[in-house]
Amino acid sequence: MPKTLIFLNGVETAQKINLELQREVSGHLQGVVPPDMFIRTYWASIDDEGKNETLKDLRNGRTRIVLCTDAFSLGVNVRDIDLVIQWDINEKLTIESLWQRIGRGSRAPERMSNSIIYVNRRLLESVPQDWEKGWKETESQVAPDDDIDLDEDLRVIPVSKRRSLAKFGIPVTRETLSKVNRHVRELYRGATSLKETQRNAKEESHGTQQERLSAAEKVDPTVLWVITNMGCTHRVFQIIFREPGDAVFTDTHQGWCCGFCAKSRGLAADTVVAPGITLGHSISYLERNPSNNKIMLPRPQAIVAPVPQPRREVVSRERKEHLQRALEEWRNLKFKELCLPPNCVLSLVLPDKVLERIVNNARNIVTYSQLLVTLREAHWDQGSSLLSEADVAGLFGKIEITLSESLLKEQANKGHRTLN
Repeated sequence: MPKTLIFLNGVETAQKINLELQREVSGHLQGVVPPDMFIRTYWASIDDEGKNETLKDLRNGRTRIVLCTDAFSLGVNVRDIDLVIQWDINEKLTIESLWQRIGRGSRAPERMSNSIIYVNRRLLESVPQDWEKGWKETESQVAPDDDIDLDEDLRVIPVSKRRSLAKFGIPVTRETLSKVNRHVRELYRGATSLKETQRNAKEESHGTQQERLSAAEKVDPTVLWVITNMGCTHRVFQIIFREPGDAVFTDTHQGWCCGFCAKSRGLAADTVVAPGITLGHSISYLERNPSNNKIMLPRPQAIVAPVPQPRREVVSRERKEHLQRALEEWRNLKFKELCLPPNCVLSLVLPDKVLERIVNNARNIVTYSQLLVTLREAHWDQGSSLLSEADVAGLFGKIEITLSESLLKEQANKGHRTLN
């Protein structure tokens, strides 16, 4: 399981998800690591001792998931975070918080990490894909924008009630840069005093009894633009935080930077981003109904009649014992290769119950896919384990060779007894 931070917008939600996740993983850990150590929490009201314990266990690898709030996003550096998840988008989340949270991934320059933002589907569907039409409908109402100065005045109050949602799909390209500058200016409006700022900002993000706001109108406008634009997400962040013009269009990433760029580079939808998550889950890969802008989720595959699976000859008790010893030796070797801390146990590589399941089901493991089925039935997932796909393939090879050798030996012994 990669080291993962899950950012949430409230402690109450974080506590509920923490309990659900601990219940979910308890059966998979099988006593190797306590669930409340494998998954920990980090927010402002937790005392310093608890926070320090979480950071220590996260750095040494015993903790793999931390559910947290902004208390983790400033001043806390863990160099090998592989995955950052932002759970949900609402009016509490600012663009500064979102940027800081994403930035917690892979603080070491030589490492890469992934970030995933989970968004309510209705929020995404509220912004039309045809952003050009939205701009044409409002373009005649504004003055030319050739001389727009983004720093002319201080604009801090989010504009919610007068948003033209159709304009939020605009991507950042060299061709759209003039409209993008105007769009940035329209996202917030100026204020004359701190008191006015606080009052107006609250009205804009919460609405009034007379004028209710939709979810898309409540969200920080720059956050809404980040999640609904029809182009590169990273470029939107760069524009918002005022990167120089040329830097916005300079690709410095070692790989793809967002779902849009991954699709533009031709990456397949089944490219794995994180355990159980592929690029196909990205909004950039999902199709929409052109008549109502509804996101069309992939249809479940049709159920087909099961194909008879091959089986081995009966595996005797002696051969199963031989396979058990061989798999334990293989596990010991992998444990050494992984260079795990000395206080770790062998079952971190492959739990005893999984080994037992493989041995007892040896007759039905003739193909690699049958091994994967056996592992799933034992509630073991390669994506959340310490083993790579190549290691699992090596495990299958070990099973095949061991059973073949033991069968030859068994047949030779029978032939010898017959001759005697």
